[in-house]
Amino acid sequence: MLSNRSKFLENNGWRTLRIPETGLFPLVILIEAGIFLYLILARFIPGGSDGFKYFYLQYYFLNNVVNYGEIPQWCPFLTHGAIMTWWYIYQGGILQDALLLSGSLLKAINFIPVFYCGIFVDHLLLLAGVWLLGKRFYASPFTLLFVALSIMGSSVWVLQVWWNFHFYYALPLILYLGHRFIDSGQWRYFLLAGNLLVVQAVGGLPYFLPVTTLVLFLYFLFYCLLHLRESREAIRRIRFGRPFVVTIAVTTFSLVALYAAMDSGTDQVQVANLMRNADGSVGLDVFLIYGGKLNWKTWLELVLGISPAVDYNLYAGIFCAPFVLIGIVANTGKRNIHWLLTTVALALFSMGTFVSIIFYYGWPMMKYFRHLALVIPIVRIFLCFLAGFGIETLFRDLPARRRPLLTQSAFAVMTMLMIGIAGGLFHLHRHYESAAGFYESMVPGYLPLFLTIFDAGVMDCLIARTAIFALLATVILAGITFIRWPKFLSLLAILLLITHAADIYGYKYAQIRLRTAALNDELYAITAFQPMPYSPRRAPVYESDNSRAALLDVLPMEYGVLYWTTHAFLFLDQLGNPFKTDNWLAPLDQYLRAYRGQAINDVSVPLRGLVYPSAGVRPRLEFPKEHPAALKISGVTEDKIQFFSGAEVVASDDMIAAYITDPAYNGDILFLSPLAKPRKADSPVERSALLVNGLSADARLRPPYQVRRFDSNNLDVTIQNDDSREVWMLYSDVWHPFWRAAVNGKETPVYKANLAYKAIKLEKGSNEVHFYFNSRLLSTLYTVIGLNSLFWLMMIIYLTARIVIEGFGERKRLC
Repeated sequence: MLSNRSKFLENNGWRTLRIPETGLFPLVILIEAGIFLYLILARFIPGGSDGFKYFYLQYYFLNNVVNYGEIPQWCPFLTHGAIMTWWYIYQGGILQDALLLSGSLLKAINFIPVFYCGIFVDHLLLLAGVWLLGKRFYASPFTLLFVALSIMGSSVWVLQVWWNFHFYYALPLILYLGHRFIDSGQWRYFLLAGNLLVVQAVGGLPYFLPVTTLVLFLYFLFYCLLHLRESREAIRRIRFGRPFVVTIAVTTFSLVALYAAMDSGTDQVQVANLMRNADGSVGLDVFLIYGGKLNWKTWLELVLGISPAVDYNLYAGIFCAPFVLIGIVANTGKRNIHWLLTTVALALFSMGTFVSIIFYYGWPMMKYFRHLALVIPIVRIFLCFLAGFGIETLFRDLPARRRPLLTQSAFAVMTMLMIGIAGGLFHLHRHYESAAGFYESMVPGYLPLFLTIFDAGVMDCLIARTAIFALLATVILAGITFIRWPKFLSLLAILLLITHAADIYGYKYAQIRLRTAALNDELYAITAFQPMPYSPRRAPVYESDNSRAALLDVLPMEYGVLYWTTHAFLFLDQLGNPFKTDNWLAPLDQYLRAYRGQAINDVSVPLRGLVYPSAGVRPRLEFPKEHPAALKISGVTEDKIQFFSGAEVVASDDMIAAYITDPAYNGDILFLSPLAKPRKADSPVERSALLVNGLSADARLRPPYQVRRFDSNNLDVTIQNDDSREVWMLYSDVWHPFWRAAVNGKETPVYKANLAYKAIKLEKGSNEVHFYFNSRLLSTLYTVIGLNSLFWLMMIIYLTARIVIEGFGERKRLC
């Protein structure tokens, strides 16, 4: 492969150019670094939707590590307490997960630069993968530059980092490693590819995996079918010895560890979404309609240069579409037609066709996926590579005074098409008000689940910008089509690259400015690492005067939604939640159902007080406030830390539900569920005589206490118990089987109290209570994930350096 590239470079005279290949790759890095430096210096943050959610989830995790030295496994601010297993996976990133092992090293640094450095590292991984994979298929270094600019410039992640970036950012490098495995038969490349698949899954959504594996399967299926002889030779080279065993074992372990990290402790999670089945799967009807399907209008974004959707963008530069067509017509052969076949298959899949139905039934785990339209970012990546084959045709024919008739005809047709595109764009610019409805209809999702970034004036400005570049593209393509002087054609080719870079990065800059918010000094201070305050009582309503909530006011939230997880960033412990609430834990679900008059264990019936997506409104958690006892026990009219002289152990949760919702109950008696697995060392709890005096009895105590430590995983409290009776401490934070407690250094059982919360028995005299949430399995898995991310951080540095050094070496050989 290298000798063919060297021959091409020498025959085409690239060694005489002032810009050697070794400078092109760093050039893209510098452009990307400039974007991120601008974001850091101007103090921009993602302006809403999932981009802001990713931002504050990373902040919450790293803030806890910086201030308390532990990765959060629990969050006390979410729906009265929630396990953070899923959120650890969602907030993942290569640099982020490595930094979670760092402790307090970042204490003096604001989070915003750290956040953007993490995204920049992920971009380097994407760029390295694009460059290495491109070198396999393109001979011209300038084709590599065009494709890299197209992919990097079109990666607009600020509002949707999961679907519009982490969904695909490791795919090019995985494909490259797959090719290296086929070429060499060496299992280390398979091992790296499998591990990188896991890395991409950490920092994405769980149901990305079926689509990612489908893309890999289709790509290599088409490649092997079209390269049968090479595939047979590759199979003969493979040896099934110790490297094979180690590779399969490590890859299997990585996938199992990923599943365990996603699943551990989540059996207590209750999801507020009727559009999924009990096991998390979706029916075919939901699979085909949820989030919409692509339509013909969506594809027009390729030439319009506007991206009205929140969750994806398709534009990759005005030259992308014509060179895709030129590549298909003039440069699609056995060597690269698998790119076209994979692209077509994915496009049909995203449009809800028969292909979608086939893979719904035939591909593993596909029944957990439900966002067909959002496959479009992966399709965009493949389109950029297809455009590269068209650009390759241009650079391949530069030295010749005549090019093949088919190629010449393709360029002529694309020139005429570009004239029409330019004219159409200028027409839209002059009549943007009449076109406004058309722009909005380009988004395939059904509102309000997937909102649009739509403002007629903004779209008009973006259309005008694209129209200017379309006019420049028309001139350049016309020159390439009709001029025969090689040197002049070379200048046109360079002008094409410069115009393309200006176009795609001008587009990216405009999209970033549209989708971000700048912070002043006061708001910037909110994103500094800082201790989390403990609130003695739970807020009855949303505190809009929360000092940290001021940051939300600058977000252009018409472009997305706020989620209930925002409270983790606000350090706000609220009774309900005004934002989109997708899930909470089962004990709280029982508690809410009891006060809503529902059967507490029948989760097939929707929880009353929520409006579900099927009704067109996002669900929000509304806490039932009618019964005064609920406000006491939940820590609103009383402190979240409460004390009782005795507790009543009740045989069933249904009976507890009847007691706590009885009109006579004043919230002054504590009811305990029996321990699921009582240990021999646990002293039995004596049944009290509280109910002798009826449900209106008052067993409350108010001894002095002091909270000495509060963070995600820990609560340390000192209490002086001078009462002669047995004393119980209630902590109005949701019960979970992973919670542990120690009193004066001795472990004590944690009971589920009043269906939802947790309680322990105190000793006589002074008590030092330590509640701690600590799963050894999760701690081990997080360490493994962090070390693996550290490995890939070093790999990215190595790959970046190797690409530059190899490019320099290739240039040196030519000289």
